Amino acid sequence: MTPDRSYLPVVFTDLTASKLAAGSLPDYVYAEFLRAHSRIALETARRVSAERGLPHKPTNLGDGNLFFFNEADEALIFALCLTARWAAYRRDSILPCLGGLPEADSRRVLRMRGAVHFGLIHHEDFEEFASELNLSRALNTAHVLNTRAEPGEVLASETVLSLTEGRFYDVEHRGRFDPLGGDSAEDTEDTADEPARTGLLTHFAVQGMSPPPGAGEALVGLPKAQRRRLARDWYWYAFYLTGVRTAILEAVAGFRRAVEYNPEMARAWNNLGSLLTELADLDAAQAALERAVELKPRAAAFHANLSAALYAAGDFGGAGEAARRAVELDPDLETAQFNLGNALWEQDCLEEAAERYQRSWELNPAFHQAPYNLACVLSVLERFDEALTALERALELRPELIARALEDDDLTKLHDHPRFAELTTEI
Repeated sequence: MTPDRSYLPVVFTDLTASKLAAGSLPDYVYAEFLRAHSRIALETARRVSAERGLPHKPTNLGDGNLFFFNEADEALIFALCLTARWAAYRRDSILPCLGGLPEADSRRVLRMRGAVHFGLIHHEDFEEFASELNLSRALNTAHVLNTRAEPGEVLASETVLSLTEGRFYDVEHRGRFDPLGGDSAEDTEDTADEPARTGLLTHFAVQGMSPPPGAGEALVGLPKAQRRRLARDWYWYAFYLTGVRTAILEAVAGFRRAVEYNPEMARAWNNLGSLLTELADLDAAQAALERAVELKPRAAAFHANLSAALYAAGDFGGAGEAARRAVELDPDLETAQFNLGNALWEQDCLEEAAERYQRSWELNPAFHQAPYNLACVLSVLERFDEALTALERALELRPELIARALEDDDLTKLHDHPRFAELTTEI
């Protein structure tokens, strides 16, 4: 991958038939779905890019979102995982609300589609691009390619596919397209009588990944270069599986296979540890994350994930140390600020815990847990007006937290406040 940061993989995503959804659903329901989209997209992007972080912040362009990544595989895996996670959310949360729409419309409303390309991202300073939306050709190409995607599809240009490390993407050739968005290009192969038009790009539908070879293969005598090659293949395949929540055990097995082939693959240890934390296998999670931190001591996300594992295991002092190190490395990582807040709370450092939750919320306004925990600590500190403001935001983001708020001992001091009753009364 070129070290020139002007050249990066870019992913353009949008939700199909969003205007139809806006006109058919109550405003508060539609807004909830858009917040969920932002939350799922950001969580997925940051998890994919945990080792180095995103090179630029995602950019909203009204009808779509642009995400930038360091590697072609990160971009493709992000698009596949986001599409899979959104499909599950849509099935569970959106479809039940679409009963008033004709069946043909409900099949296409708020479905995810994405496009992945690689090229020159900007010609001017990036901040100027972000404010003026001065799209370069690469961004326009991603946008035009996205318009060709069917609901639920991920399309990728041949350019980005040629730069991937992963070898086992399931792709289907879809012909060529005009990246400038001019008159429609025919998806046909060139013929002697009809030579290729200048500037047309070949593109593919990326439908998933197939398992790499090597499961059960003996490691004795395998050349180091081949072991590293297999480790990368297993890493990307396991990461693809993290987008399928029912495949978490397969993903764990895949990351284990990756570190077996390459014990120095820090990002595989990190992702393995994160999944083991979710599975409450905390000793193994801590060991994996400590190995990740040992290999990449300046990766803020690795320290933040180690903090989460230590907190889950009840080691609040260790969790605080790991989270504070993550904050030192990246003060803008909201999970690091949030995890530090959790550790401080358990150590009765409530004022600083409130500051950390507040900062986490500022960094990611769609992160519902930060304002909820902030409301709890402010309630204990008897800063009631501030607590209710934070709680209101948390419940706007995740209305299902109402039941939890009613039973949460940390919010007991708010129960007699009229505004608390208003916020927790379900219609």
